Amino acid sequence: MSEVRDTSIEAYVAEIESGRLATKRAKIFNIIRREFGMRPFTPNQLQEKCDSFGFKEIWKVVSDLKNRGALEETGKAYCPISYKKVYWVKMTGQPPGELIRPRTPRGFNKSIDYLLDYMGEEHLMTLSRAQLIALKD
Repeated sequence: MSEVRDTSIEAYVAEIESGRLATKRAKIFNIIRREFGMRPFTPNQLQEKCDSFGFKEIWKVVSDLKNRGALEETGKAYCPISYKKVYWVKMTGQPPGELIRPRTPRGFNKSIDYLLDYMGEEHLMTLSRAQLIALKD
C-alpha cells in the first residue's frame, strides 16, 4: 500500500478511535482493517467477526462501503463458511468517501421491462424519441 493510502486510512482510523466517527459503517470498516487488512474475505467471514460486537445484517454496510470506494469485489469463489460460490471483497486502500454509484431510481427496472415488452410486441429493435413520447400518453 502506498504511503498516501496508509496515511489517509490511519487518519480515518484515528477519527474512529477518538469517538468522533462512531457510525456502524466506521466501526465495521475498522474491524475489516484489523481482521483482514488487504486480504480478500467473504461477507460471511466478516459477519462471523462482527457477531461478537452485536452487528447484524452487515451485508448492507459491505454494499455501502463498496459504493463508497472502500471495498471492491475480487470475483467469485467458494466461501469457507457457507460452502457456496460467493463474491469475495477486499479493501481498496481508500477510506470510505462519497457515494460513487447513484442508486437506481425506484421503478426503473419495471420501466425497462415495460419498454422491452412493447418492443417485443411491435417487433422493434430500437425506439425513437417520438415513440418514447407516444408511450407516455
